[in-house]
Amino acid sequence: MKKLIIILIILIIHSADLQAQWIRTNGPFGGNAAGLYYYNGKLYAGTYCEGYYSTNLGVSWSVIPGLSGKDVRSFASIGNNLFAGTQSGIYLSTNDGASWSQANGGLNYLRISSLAVSGNALIAAFNAIGTVGGIYRTTNNGQNWTTCVSPGNFWSLHASGTNVYAGSFGGGFYISTNGGVNFTEANNGLGNMYVYGITSLGNSVFAGTNTGVYKTTDNGQNWSLSNSGMSNNYLRCIYTSGTNLFAGTTANIYLSINGGASWSEVMNGLPVSYFNTVFTYGANTYTGTDNGIFCTTNNGSLWTDKNSGLTAREIWDLLYTNGYVLAAAYKGLFVSSDYGDNWQNTGLNNYRVSKLRIFNSYIFAITSGGIFKSTNSGFNWTSTGYTKNNVESSTATSTAFFIGTHDNGVCRTTNNGDTWDSVNAGLPSRDITGMGSYNGIVYAGTYGEGTYKSTDNGNTWTSINFEGHIQDFAFEGNNIMIGRCDSVFRTSNGGFNWYPVCSGLSMYCENTRIYQSGTNIFLSSCGILFLTTNFGTNWRVRNQGLEGYGITSFTFAGDKVFAGTYLASVWKRGLTEIIGIQNISSEVPDKYSLSQNYPNPFNPSTKISYKVESYKVIKLAVFSILGKEIEVLVNQKQSPGTYEVSWDGSSYPSGVYYYKLTAGDYSETKKMLLVK
Repeated sequence: MKKLIIILIILIIHSADLQAQWIRTNGPFGGNAAGLYYYNGKLYAGTYCEGYYSTNLGVSWSVIPGLSGKDVRSFASIGNNLFAGTQSGIYLSTNDGASWSQANGGLNYLRISSLAVSGNALIAAFNAIGTVGGIYRTTNNGQNWTTCVSPGNFWSLHASGTNVYAGSFGGGFYISTNGGVNFTEANNGLGNMYVYGITSLGNSVFAGTNTGVYKTTDNGQNWSLSNSGMSNNYLRCIYTSGTNLFAGTTANIYLSINGGASWSEVMNGLPVSYFNTVFTYGANTYTGTDNGIFCTTNNGSLWTDKNSGLTAREIWDLLYTNGYVLAAAYKGLFVSSDYGDNWQNTGLNNYRVSKLRIFNSYIFAITSGGIFKSTNSGFNWTSTGYTKNNVESSTATSTAFFIGTHDNGVCRTTNNGDTWDSVNAGLPSRDITGMGSYNGIVYAGTYGEGTYKSTDNGNTWTSINFEGHIQDFAFEGNNIMIGRCDSVFRTSNGGFNWYPVCSGLSMYCENTRIYQSGTNIFLSSCGILFLTTNFGTNWRVRNQGLEGYGITSFTFAGDKVFAGTYLASVWKRGLTEIIGIQNISSEVPDKYSLSQNYPNPFNPSTKISYKVESYKVIKLAVFSILGKEIEVLVNQKQSPGTYEVSWDGSSYPSGVYYYKLTAGDYSETKKMLLVK
């Protein structure tokens, strides 16, 4: 019986490990919304990283199960079959979106840009340059597809009875009069435009292009420009709402009440946005933008926010300070005071906010409109004296704030951003891709012309002998770690010798980024998150639950870790959980103690438990038989209780190892044996 209880306890602990993963915070709301569609009591929305549905006409949204991580561009339905067009193929649901299966029978290319239905036929447009895109058709719900037009790079579709219209990306307009069986070009007066949107009203067909709205009344034999009243002619979408027309551009949305003869801007309640789609259901007209979804019930006189639950923001950077988590978004800056349960938009909505940094008592926001600063945790912002859109990297010392630009080298301010000076003596490149600082030394990585350091606050720079496209730095003692766009390297002698630290990293690609908190260093690469606790000697995957979401940013908030993603807002996870520490008892021990690892001997992993008497910084480290510290398993403050942590020795040879627990004046060491 005792043996059975022990086995059950082990299984419970193991189950907890398997279930531990990242969870999505409650925002920031909004995001890059694409296809909108109403089907069987639900309003559906596609974004560039998720599909969403609403059962209350957009008052709130939920993620569609089965489409997580998918780039969803459009929806369509035939009878009881609901289709989703994504950038990874076509998906079919026969149970109102509860579950999905692929419907790509015979298709070799899967980047779907638009779907349309004519009779019992589903037509799909593929946006691909070269020989693999085109228009395809199925009459058996995606089991088999036939080619209508190929090759071609098609962006938009619209069906009106047996007429199906297709807009290409630089190849003009196509029309089918037999339900999409075959298409012919219809470009007289239109030319090889980029046709982003198509709609029809009566006997008129409208094409939204990169040079304006075009209209035909003879099925594409002749086209004429129909732009009167538009100040922005770069169309992204066009849609019929009753007898009216809506047209969205790269910054504005317009309404026509006279069949396209003239247009008026209807932006009340809308931020400046890319307008990707417009859709009407009943009295509600919706627009999907790169700032989220908005709705009007009065033909655009007033638009209201419909983003609650739409967690599809593109997050560029995160910062934790004074109890607040700040999220820099593609457009806007958001603040949470309750660890992501609620977010507040604090402004900068017309700018891409790329980086957040602290200097003195200020938070600096680097944006596409220059650099702004805040003294109240990001709730209000004022412009600094830097107004250019050329900043790629930044760092700060105790006396100066530095920015690295792509065309003017390094700039510095010592008066909280009022004035800025160029400090480039010794720097051969003016394209600074990465910056860092440690113990008063400032480091700058360039685009292909080496890495440099300054020991005099940026006045002069000297080489540290490392080439490549540098993006990030990490520091520990005499060690410097550099994240290059394709790999990770380390030096322990000031840059005289460098060597890769890649054990456990499964791939390398663009945007290899490093995030550090003490001895815990995270690295994101190719959508995978890795952790090292021994400065790169080995790495472990730590993106459970974040598969399919590109990680763009990171911040540490007490015992929590926050991750910003590409088009999936902000996620969080417990720091002790992510580095493998479990609190297995909150009962306060009467003393510190370190238990023998189990199993012992082991291959390749083992567990170590220890007791914490009072709230202190706890360090648990592993040493080789020669006494060299090879990995730090724990290095943080912990509350009283009993903890357990795993150590994976798969990167080390067989032999005797030691592990040591330190807490203030207390220390204890034990021996363990790795046998392979």
